[in-house]
Amino acid sequence: RIVINDLEPGITVTARDASGNIGRASYDVPTSADWTPSFTDTQDYWAATYVDFLYSAGITTGYEDGTFRPNQNITRAQFVQVLYNAVAPEDYTPAELTFRDVPAGKWYTNAVAWASEMGVVAGYEDGNFRPGANITREEMCVILVNYDDRILVPNVPEMDGFAFPDDGSISGWAKEAVYWCQGNSLVSGDETG
Repeated sequence: RIVINDLEPGITVTARDASGNIGRASYDVPTSADWTPSFTDTQDYWAATYVDFLYSAGITTGYEDGTFRPNQNITRAQFVQVLYNAVAPEDYTPAELTFRDVPAGKWYTNAVAWASEMGVVAGYEDGNFRPGANITREEMCVILVNYDDRILVPNVPEMDGFAFPDDGSISGWAKEAVYWCQGNSLVSGDETG
């Protein structure tokens, strides 16, 4: 999980954080004492077992040099592509293209169209999805809540009154989703909150 003092809602999400949170939200991943990571650069990361599980299931990929690049930020299109790879039917064909900046024929077109049709993403008020923009923690939380509610079996945690020290900087549109992620142990603070 992402362990942070403050949520820092506008901070972007890395490949490690995305794989770990998608894995935690979607799968009960077994671990083994004799496990060897698939990538040369993930062994010491908290999300390494999730990275390997998603990779072995064909949900994520690595790079040709044998790395996963866990500290690299990921885009909104990449994040949605991972969710799509996990659960969308192989024969999916978009009913229509919803966003002005998601043209037909791109590697992410079907994933973004599927996520929009399923109610997982809504895009921006200007009619764009911004597939090349790095995904923020707020956006990740909202998408994961929508994914859980519309695709997986909903899991509504009890709210315990916890508040991030920077609660006032969390956007109103993301606040409920951020605390849902906190309640499901996807994001958390440390001993100071």
